[in-house]
Amino acid sequence: MLNKIELIGRLGADPKGQVTATGSPVSNFSIATNRKYKDKNGELITETEWHQVVVFGAGADYCNQYLHKGRLVRVGGRIKTEKWEDNEGNQRQTVKVIAEDFVLALDGANGNGNEDNKETPPAEEI
Repeated sequence: MLNKIELIGRLGADPKGQVTATGSPVSNFSIATNRKYKDKNGELITETEWHQVVVFGAGADYCNQYLHKGRLVRVGGRIKTEKWEDNEGNQRQTVKVIAEDFVLALDGANGNGNEDNKETPPAEEI
C-alpha cells in the first residue's frame, strides 16, 4: 500500500506555529494548487484546490521562519483524514497533508535574501 502525495502551490497565509505537549514544534499552513483547462465553449477555466499542511519537528521551525503568504513551495508527504463532531453533533472530516519533505522558495528566494533554492531535511513526526 502507498499513501504519498506531492504538491506544488502557494501559501494562502503565513504558517501558524505551535508546540506539542512534548515540546516538539508544529507548523500548520495551507497551500493552493491550480488546474487550468478549456471548457466545451473554449473558455479557459481555473480550478483552485486548498490543502491543509502540517509539518512536525525541526522542519516546522524552518517553515515558520522562512515561509510567508504567497510563497511557492513543493510539499511531499502522506494524507491523513481526521474525523470529528462539531458543536451541533454533525460528523465532519478534515483531510491534511502530513509533510515529510519539502522545498521552499521555488519562486526564487528563500526568505533570507539569497536566490538559491533550499531543500530542507525530512520533517519528523512526534
